[in-house]
Amino acid sequence: MEKFLATWLLSTKKNAVPVIVSPIGCGFHYRNSARSRNTSFPELECVNMTNEDVIFGSEDKLKALLCKIDEEQKPDVIFILPSVVSDVINDDLEGIAFEMQQQLNAKIIAVKSQVFSHMDKTNATKRLQEKAT
Repeated sequence: MEKFLATWLLSTKKNAVPVIVSPIGCGFHYRNSARSRNTSFPELECVNMTNEDVIFGSEDKLKALLCKIDEEQKPDVIFILPSVVSDVINDDLEGIAFEMQQQLNAKIIAVKSQVFSHMDKTNATKRLQEKAT
């Protein structure tokens, strides 16, 4: 849920472009989920990772997309949002943001995630009961 909220919130910033580092299906899902919780439909760019990108990394594809966005859309800021896939393969989004900042006009911000360490929900009810007492 936090990534859906982040996607929507970042898409409301004027002259900003959120980019999700994921397969295209995740990008579509994030947009629809954010839309179902809010009134606006968030604009969102997607790296569109393939099986090959999952094996070898999507860093080059992300860099190319950042250059294209900077040149064509001329935003003030580009937010790089991780997905479960980019977290699992450990793409260095902060390193890419730092490297690309030297080449682009837009400010590049990599948004941190929980690095695929989402809370295990199998015992959530038990943990909530323990915290309540």
